[in-house]
Amino acid sequence: MNEPLIDLGNSSVWRLIRRARWRGYITYDELDRLLLPGIVSPEQVEDVLEQLSEIGIRAVDAAEVVGSALPQPANANEPLPETC
Repeated sequence: MNEPLIDLGNSSVWRLIRRARWRGYITYDELDRLLLPGIVSPEQVEDVLEQLSEIGIRAVDAAEVVGSALPQPANANEPLPETC
C-alpha cells in the first residue's frame, strides 16, 4: 500500500505544513484537514505523525493552543513569512 496520505500537490496543504513547521506544532484539527479523505487506519495516521515529528512538528490538541501554553518559536517576534 503505497498510496499517499497527504495531497502534496495542493498548495493549501503546503501552506499549512509551512505554518506548522514555523510554529513547531500542528493541531489535530489541522491534521485532519491534511489527511486525504478515507484515511482511517491508526497506523497510517501514526506514520504521518512520525513524518511530521521528523521535521520538527508535533501534534497538539487545540485546547493546548488556547491560552498560549505552548512555547513560541525562536523567531516568534518576527511575523509569519508571506509564503506561509
